[in-house]
Amino acid sequence: MKKLILEEIVSLKRQNFKDRSYLQKLQQMVDDTPSLKQWRDSGQLMNRKEYEHYYPTGRVLNSDNVFRYAGGEVIELTDSGMFFHPDVTANSLSAVEEIVYNNLIKE
Repeated sequence: MKKLILEEIVSLKRQNFKDRSYLQKLQQMVDDTPSLKQWRDSGQLMNRKEYEHYYPTGRVLNSDNVFRYAGGEVIELTDSGMFFHPDVTANSLSAVEEIVYNNLIKE
């Protein structure tokens, strides 16, 4: 996960990303393996246009709104109100986050 977060920091800095506190939060995650809470807190709600602007090589989206997390993970908010990730779909964002996080720390 640390390598992905470092790549994300470099990419965002190249794009003159304005949210310095978010960049600092990412840097702290590189220094120590993030807890579930820290990883959850890195989530940014963004619309498809914003996501595609900052992450043009990211996953192809099916939804208009997404939560994007440190390390590049994306959870989509579907039109039916479900939360979708390739590993799991559920009606609870926290349930999906926990599964995605646990899969990340296993890698």
